[in-house]
Amino acid sequence: MMREAILRGCCGVSYASATNCCWKFHDRIRRCLRRQVQVHRSQGPCLRQPGRAAQYPRIKTRRSRLPADSETRQVLDVPCGGGRVTVLLGQLGYEMSAGDYSDPMRQITRETTAANGLKVEIFKEDIEQLSQRDQSFDAIVCFRFFHHLPNAELRRKVVGELCRVARRHVAMSYFNPRTLRALEQEIRKLRGRKLTVFNTSLAEVSAYFAEYGFRLVKNFRLDLINNLHLAVFERAPR
Repeated sequence: MMREAILRGCCGVSYASATNCCWKFHDRIRRCLRRQVQVHRSQGPCLRQPGRAAQYPRIKTRRSRLPADSETRQVLDVPCGGGRVTVLLGQLGYEMSAGDYSDPMRQITRETTAANGLKVEIFKEDIEQLSQRDQSFDAIVCFRFFHHLPNAELRRKVVGELCRVARRHVAMSYFNPRTLRALEQEIRKLRGRKLTVFNTSLAEVSAYFAEYGFRLVKNFRLDLINNLHLAVFERAPR
């Protein structure tokens, strides 16, 4: 009963419809970003240079296409980098937009989305101060960025902007400290090496989102080797 009440309050639909909608989004984003990890390994830095756009094979799944009655359709990928996530989610049927502060990255995204037959609106975005209106996208994906933020002040500010612009969901990757890779990084730090990535616990990440009225729905481990995790949050009912 509690789950039913929460979902009805959040989504404005029946329990069955809300459960179906929420879990389909979570499942799709997990499949997509695990695919992105595979592409990242196989293609490496080839998308860092304009003029070298890549075509991605479609995700093969019986549930790969977005249902016509889906509650989550418009998605912003920020920062989009070379557009990998934008393309993979676009192939699933989401209406994608992309944003990045870097001019070269936005150009690569234009080339990559065009090479894959997608029409995507691309914005210049400072993730600490997004130009988009409040709740202007059904969902926001922030992938392979959060672990670069060195302190709690910046993390809280970024999460606040993602939550402000997202109407329903925020899917964000982070580096979990309870992994062997994280332990290796801590050893390097003790040896005097300067770290360029920073691990944050799921509890810390969830606390930032809770400040802005979002709650954790699902947490996925995307990579068995490294410490890359994906947390999916949804706007809680008032």
